[in-house]
Amino acid sequence: MYQRCFDNASETLFVAGKTPRLSRFAFSDDPKWESGHHVHDNETELIYVKKGVARFTIDSFRYMSRMPMTLW
Repeated sequence: MYQRCFDNASETLFVAGKTPRLSRFAFSDDPKWESGHHVHDNETELIYVKKGVARFTIDSFRYMSRMPMTLW
């Protein structure tokens, strides 16, 4: 299940004029949210963690992030 969660204050995440073309957004404040296994062809996944802890697996390697963190 996807949840949309927006803050009242705006934040700049990218340098002006360098914004990537985004094909999908997934926002969640659910600590048990999962995206599930998927593959990207010629795309890069951007993971931005504003607060809390995120755990994820990429190519069988496990990662854990603590707030705030961006992973390309």
